[in-house]
Amino acid sequence: DENGNPMGLGTIAKKLGVEVVLIPDAAAGGHALFKTVFDGMNIMNKLSVENFIKAYANAKYVITDSFHGTCMSYIFKKPFNVFYNEKRGIDRFESLMKILNLGCRRIFENIYRKISNAKGRNYAR
Repeated sequence: DENGNPMGLGTIAKKLGVEVVLIPDAAAGGHALFKTVFDGMNIMNKLSVENFIKAYANAKYVITDSFHGTCMSYIFKKPFNVFYNEKRGIDRFESLMKILNLGCRRIFENIYRKISNAKGRNYAR
């Protein structure tokens, strides 16, 4: 984007009036890769279950490729979009989003169109 952020995160954050906080994959090497790809951005350094949950509970908006991040976004009733992560298994993303009737939250190659459709959600059933 015009702010030099991968995946247009800076542009999206500016549009929504939110701060970008990146939560790296806790798997071995995940944090190092994040530092390389997202150099200069706000990356969560203290990875713990408590910090993970707190980050989602306090988020104003979530963009994730994490299945658990998707679940936390739904549990905490946060507006969100999700990149289906092929490395972690697309089937579980598709199943969850189908069950929750939230297929519209999936981000494909055109991120900006999807973001504008996800501002609010009625979580009552």
